[in-house]
Amino acid sequence: YTTAEAGNVFVGDQPVQFKLVVANRSAQPVSGKAYLRFRGPGTGQEGNVTPADGAVTADFELAPGAKRDDLVLTADVKLRGWYAARVGVEVGGQVLQERQTTFAKLAPDQRQAGADSPYGVWCFWSGHASYRTPEHVDKLAALIHKGGWRWTYGGDPSGRAAKEGEE
Repeated sequence: YTTAEAGNVFVGDQPVQFKLVVANRSAQPVSGKAYLRFRGPGTGQEGNVTPADGAVTADFELAPGAKRDDLVLTADVKLRGWYAARVGVEVGGQVLQERQTTFAKLAPDQRQAGADSPYGVWCFWSGHASYRTPEHVDKLAALIHKGGWRWTYGGDPSGRAAKEGEE
């Protein structure tokens, strides 16, 4: 699966969407179901929060050798918080593949503070990081910014991606 948001962290009105790619590697037609099952918000140990279960599915049919890359599962999440999730594919009632993951739904980002914000974090960006993917800095900066930090000792997380290429 993939999501458009780094760390599966969605803010405000962003839809909680997981995109799946399914392929039929057999010589027979296949029909199945992609699913997203989730529980949250929270773990149940927080006060005044009762986690609930949710699920969304998408049926598919594939000819031999066919592939679909347009299956999108959108969770109807009403409450903000952290959710445990399972994303998978079933064919003939059998689970072929399943991934456990998490996602978060955060409040809209309406903070006005910038460099004057008291909330910051020490981040060396590329200086102390091991790059596994080219978009590493974009993802890290997006998560730091969504977390409420408005500055780092390495610079502004909202504009960091553009600056990284200049170094």
